[in-house]
Amino acid sequence: TVTGISCTKALATEQILVFSAHTGNALAQSSAATAVKSRLSRSGFMVRDELSLLGDLGITPQSHQNRVLQQTDDITQLVGTSILVFIDTRTESVDGGQEISMSAELYNSGSSSFLISWSVPNSRIPIPTNCETGCLSGKIADEAQRMADTLGNSLAKLLQRPTGASSSDGRLVTILEVEIIDFKND
Repeated sequence: TVTGISCTKALATEQILVFSAHTGNALAQSSAATAVKSRLSRSGFMVRDELSLLGDLGITPQSHQNRVLQQTDDITQLVGTSILVFIDTRTESVDGGQEISMSAELYNSGSSSFLISWSVPNSRIPIPTNCETGCLSGKIADEAQRMADTLGNSLAKLLQRPTGASSSDGRLVTILEVEIIDFKND
């Protein structure tokens, strides 16, 4: 009897590139991307600087998600298989303040496939009446950073799970447990 043949792959050696998926509030987007990069890095992932790596392809941290996804073959050829993280941070004026929503989508550049998506609960920020533009931007950026840290932590945990993630060559990894009972070689 052979029991428990399993196959797993930890993603801590995978390289990750983080982009802003929306062109809204630039400070909130930048704060969110930085916080997600930091959380993933602290969780043991290799977060790469997309600007220095992908600048030759005309890709910037603010490049539109569709444009980046259309160039996954070029990205893979240039830097190898990577996990592409798109952070979508949106702000909306609501009664007496601002509401922030934040989500992320992750793709595998090697197989051009969708991996996972995740979001954190929306957050409402009360804004005092005497809060000018700088004050407002600062409050939104601070809350975006807090939300993004939570989002990054969730993404790190999801990527460390042995199912639904990709291996370094772009194939999906799944845990298989096989038990062979009464296997006879005739």
